[in-house]
Amino acid sequence: MDSVVAGSSSDVYAPSVCTSGTRPPLYIRRADVSASLESYKRLLDTTKAYTAAMSHMSQASADLAAALQDCSTLKGAHASGASLQAAGGLHYLKSNYEQILCDTIWKECSIPLLSHLDAYRQSVQERQQSHEVTMEEHKRVLKSIEAQYHKSGSRKTRDLQSFRTMLTELQDKVNEMEDTKAQHYMDVLQNEEHTWDLVAQNVLLLVRAQVDMADRLSSKAVQDPVLESLMAHMPDPFQSYGPPKRENELFSILQPTHASPTAPSPGLPRSDTSLFPEPDAAPEERTLPSRPSIHHLFGYAAPT
Repeated sequence: MDSVVAGSSSDVYAPSVCTSGTRPPLYIRRADVSASLESYKRLLDTTKAYTAAMSHMSQASADLAAALQDCSTLKGAHASGASLQAAGGLHYLKSNYEQILCDTIWKECSIPLLSHLDAYRQSVQERQQSHEVTMEEHKRVLKSIEAQYHKSGSRKTRDLQSFRTMLTELQDKVNEMEDTKAQHYMDVLQNEEHTWDLVAQNVLLLVRAQVDMADRLSSKAVQDPVLESLMAHMPDPFQSYGPPKRENELFSILQPTHASPTAPSPGLPRSDTSLFPEPDAAPEERTLPSRPSIHHLFGYAAPT
């Protein structure tokens, strides 16, 4: 039984078979919790950088809108001033939406997750320390039971019944220790699930805000009459990529080719006389050509 009690600290936290039926469906070890904390922190760092970049983009959109408004007031732009003003108004609207989205990310996503990260880190540390203390207490009890029965056995007062009693008591303590470990892993799993459910809710709120902003910005082209006329007259800039490919069609950057050769343009020299033979030259005299002889058709000389 010494091998069950004495062991490294990693053995104490290794998953084992639970006797009470409360075995967790998934084991979260300390390395997994460390990776979870690192990913949580990286998510908040990238969210902060994303918010800062969007704030700069909002200011850049406002500057572009102001420049378009200045161009629309020039005398030379009297004919296209309305179009420039409409484009400037669209960029002003885009700037406002980006600023609103920055505030939404900061207030509805970053601040709640920052507060929860501190609580999450503290709960992980407290739970780990409490579990270590509890497991050390179980180990101490097991060692004391073994020491007691070893001491009684050295005095030659140990019989079969006392040996069975010792085994039963040790087995009960081992089962109790296994139940404690299983409950610890269950608590860790529930805490991890709750943490990432909360993170997903905040991220989905951000996605919903982004989709709503994009829908409102795209609907501006239909609601504004100037932008609607511009959209109708200007060519689609994405037409250069061609129509969407069908499921069975392969993507290729080569020009499409035809199975049959294309006739050369008139006035250009023919490069392939076998495919496009020269037409028979019309005789100067207005007479029909003589009928070819059978010797000429089959390729042998006529008899002399």
